[in-house]
Amino acid sequence: MESLEKVMPPRVHLVSISPQLDEDNQLSLKMTVAGDSRDRAVELTRRMEESRRFARTQILSERLSQQQTGDNELVDIEAIYIPEAVLQQATGQSATDQKSNVNAASEANPRAPKKSKTELAKRSKQ
Repeated sequence: MESLEKVMPPRVHLVSISPQLDEDNQLSLKMTVAGDSRDRAVELTRRMEESRRFARTQILSERLSQQQTGDNELVDIEAIYIPEAVLQQATGQSATDQKSNVNAASEANPRAPKKSKTELAKRSKQ
């Protein structure tokens, strides 16, 4: 779950996670996170959607909790997890391979304009 760690905002932590295969044979994750505000959970869902590893991320429910740790907001989130193997099949190469190809092309033609991460992400989705 390294992918989840990478998108987790500060002052939010995972309370529970339940992976299940859905009707389309995709890995659905239902998780509960805790934080000091609802905004942190919204930030997590936004980061998950922006990541190539998660899709259809949504907040299912929210509730207040009186925790002494300061994590008063509990939020249930659901998302589809997309493993690296699926990403490779969809794009024909890994994100690391794509980055290597871009770096090699830049070295071969130093005058070529460098591509932004946004441009590369758009290109890999095509």
